[in-house]
Amino acid sequence: MHWNLKVRIIRLWIVLDKFKPKIPYTLEIILQDEKIILIQIVFIYSI
Repeated sequence: MHWNLKVRIIRLWIVLDKFKPKIPYTLEIILQDEKIILIQIVFIYSI
């Protein structure tokens, strides 16, 4: 199955690890598609 989406990045931010403040913990992104539907994506860093 293949999906093609046209999206725009609405907001992007990095959440720092609370135990190691200089290390990123997650990258969070809010996307908006053509029909104004919002999608949240969270990438968890693994070190």
